[in-house]
Amino acid sequence: MDDDLKFFLSKAANYCSKKETSIFELKRKLFAWKVDDNLYDSIIDYLLENNFIDEQRYASAYVNDKFKFNHWGRIKIRFMLESMNIESSFITSALSQIDKNEYRSVAEIEIQKKLNSLKIVDEFDLRQKLYKNLTGKGFEIELIKSISDECINKMLRKN
Repeated sequence: MDDDLKFFLSKAANYCSKKETSIFELKRKLFAWKVDDNLYDSIIDYLLENNFIDEQRYASAYVNDKFKFNHWGRIKIRFMLESMNIESSFITSALSQIDKNEYRSVAEIEIQKKLNSLKIVDEFDLRQKLYKNLTGKGFEIELIKSISDECINKMLRKN
């Protein structure tokens, strides 16, 4: 094994041991480190064989973090994971771990936050702004409609 390969194997293993990473992210890191292209496969194969990289594990961690901390919906999370070439079955499995009640609760919180920040012009405008904000976060239209209908109706009854 040549010295470059040993050095970058060690560096990549250290990087992967500190946080979950995907093959996509690792390739970007190897590129940033100016690793010779012909070493990529050897490094990645080694890390996969030794369980430094596990894309199922990565997908689960990514879904958990983006949902809990960023309040992203399933659509945005799926899109981001697909853009990193994560296998579809891993994505579906990871997304299925999101609790349905918690998911709805997070969407309600995001809608309520947006409602509190808006000046009411008219109901149509209000709905448009809610839909735009929550679809941007990756929530499904049906869920947004259901929750925003409830919230807007409550709000209108108070006024």
